[in-house]
Order: sequence, then C-alpha cells, then structure tokens
Amino acid sequence: MLRLFASTIVVLLASSAVLDAAEIKGKITKVDANNNKITVTIDGKDQEYTLTKDVKIVNNKGKDIKDGLKGKLFQNTKALAKGIAVTLTTEKQGDKEVLTQVKVTGGKKKKNQNQ
Repeated sequence: MLRLFASTIVVLLASSAVLDAAEIKGKITKVDANNNKITVTIDGKDQEYTLTKDVKIVNNKGKDIKDGLKGKLFQNTKALAKGIAVTLTTEKQGDKEVLTQVKVTGGKKKKNQNQ
C-alpha cells in the first residue's frame, strides 16, 4: 500500500512539471544579438523576449544552433523580413514565465525532384 501511494505521488509530481511548460508558436522578426533579445510576432502582435544564458537555441531536429543569435540564420535580413518560424518553450518559475528554449521550426523547402 505504501509503495502504491509513493508511486502515485511520483507520477503526480512528474506530470505537474510537464504541465508547467508551455509552447508558443510565432515568427522572429527582429534580433538584437548584442543584448540577447528577440522580437517574436505571435497572433499578429510583437513581443520582445530577453534570452538568458540558460536558453537553448535549437533547430527543428533539436540540435544546438552554432553561434546562437549571432549565427547566419538570425543575421539574415531576408529571413527576418519574412519571419523565422519558431516554437518558444516557457516554464513557470514562481510568478514569471521564463523562456527555456527557442526551436527553429521552419527550414529550406525541398524541391520536388519529379518536376
């Protein structure tokens, strides 16, 4: 009985940690690499986020993007003009929503080889 109770508590704690995480889809339209800030358009509204040293910046396969915000992708004015598709992952820490990951979800489209 004690094992059942303990395992139930463990499952509840693990699921509550997952529930605190949120994903936000948007497009990066502005990057200030020197100040670690990005502007993301979400549902037609611009929101600015400051990235801490703990924020992971990854590609659509989950691999770290070399040079972070100073990399080619984020310095490409054409890509920024169109908006770089991203999914932001946030976690509730105390009273605040803290950004934990920026995942680039867009990428180069593969051309149909049959054409």
